[in-house]
Amino acid sequence: ASFIAVGDRLDSHVQSLREGFLSRASEALTADSGRPCLYKTCDVRDPDACVDVVAYALEKFGRVDIVINGAAGNFLSNASDLRPKGFRTVLEIDTIGTYNMSHAAYEALKASGNGSII
Repeated sequence: ASFIAVGDRLDSHVQSLREGFLSRASEALTADSGRPCLYKTCDVRDPDACVDVVAYALEKFGRVDIVINGAAGNFLSNASDLRPKGFRTVLEIDTIGTYNMSHAAYEALKASGNGSII
């Protein structure tokens, strides 16, 4: 997951592209913690999608305390076998996606009074 917002009740929001994975993770986290864990899909390469995720977290929890930039594009291959398009995708997710999510969440994190980006 690339985004977790923790509210004052320690409820959480998890974001990724894989809906099936998110649904199962949300159910497991809710069951294990006894607290709601919501999810929303997002492509961190899209700045507007990142803004939408932050708005969703603010709507549901009222604030954003933490952003964990954990999205990653991984291709298990030798560098000699990785095509330029694949390498570009990795950079777009890992580097630009980290910027997009951090940028989208900055004001909300600042407003929380003690926001953190990991």
